[in-house]
Amino acid sequence: MKNGYNNMIGYLKKEYNINNPYNFKIGWYHETIKDDDYVFESEFWTIWEL
Repeated sequence: MKNGYNNMIGYLKKEYNINNPYNFKIGWYHETIKDDDYVFESEFWTIWEL
């Protein structure tokens, strides 16, 4: 997980020209959507600008 986080920081710096990655909160987002007929589990990297 830590390695993935560091890779994501490097990617953001390069792709979006972000000089200070600490302006962003980066995390692993987990979401569970429940319906009458099914349960959908979703996980993905996400970014919030602080």
